[in-house]
Amino acid sequence: MAFGALASKCQADFPVDVTKRLKVLGFDSQLHGYGRYKLAYWEFRHGKWLGEIHNELDAAFDTWVPGGIRRLVDLMSAFDEREVRNGLVVRDLIERNAPELNRYPVNSQKTLYQEWRDLKQEQLTNDSGRSPLSAKVVNSAGKEVCDVEIRKSIRMPDAELRRGNRMLVHLHSVKVGGTLCFRVHQPYANPSAKQYMDLAVLVNGERMFSIDGAEYSGPINFSIDNLVPGDRVDLEETFLKDLPGSDSWARATRMGVSAIKFYRQEPTGERSIRHDLPK
Repeated sequence: MAFGALASKCQADFPVDVTKRLKVLGFDSQLHGYGRYKLAYWEFRHGKWLGEIHNELDAAFDTWVPGGIRRLVDLMSAFDEREVRNGLVVRDLIERNAPELNRYPVNSQKTLYQEWRDLKQEQLTNDSGRSPLSAKVVNSAGKEVCDVEIRKSIRMPDAELRRGNRMLVHLHSVKVGGTLCFRVHQPYANPSAKQYMDLAVLVNGERMFSIDGAEYSGPINFSIDNLVPGDRVDLEETFLKDLPGSDSWARATRMGVSAIKFYRQEPTGERSIRHDLPK
């Protein structure tokens, strides 16, 4: 699309005549809660400075300064402070005026902003089934022993370090088909401490991946493809010795989970898991 076409597209809702533009902005009457002249002074004075930030002729912004300012103020009221600082206001403005300028990610027809917006909507409505992390300890008979507190890291309580006890961390209940991606941080590694615990990824209670809990220290990235509605994904850490009350071994069971994201897509085959654990 030519620059001129983009520019005209961005300003299509403002009349060409400046007097009519001022009327569209409400300057022909008193504005509720604002002094008309002070508001005009603020918009034009600050607009000259903000025009530099907008690069003045950036086609994603209205080049008539008061119009651009109004759009920004309107958008900022819809975002919290952290999101404003992260530039999401600018992304939204570009999306409204010229979405083709929002860079497209690989293998997706959605812009980066649309990807973020959909993820935000999922977090608000939980319509993809992703719930907050929860964890519990169950014994070898499958009976629930206790809940586990979720902090920056998750660990098995020292009183429950008994042979066969398992800490289950629930990651996702699938409502629509797709792929689940997540990262597991396993900080403990000790070649002489193997066969004390193991870590596994479960789908519907069946192991799709497992590793000795003392074998590797570092993050492991996972993706599980071809999940279908009704599937349940959990992490499982099983303790293999009887060491109740050992704080050092409780610390060794620590794990962290991050970068959880579910991608909707039609399943194309059997469930499969991929990871980047060094061989």
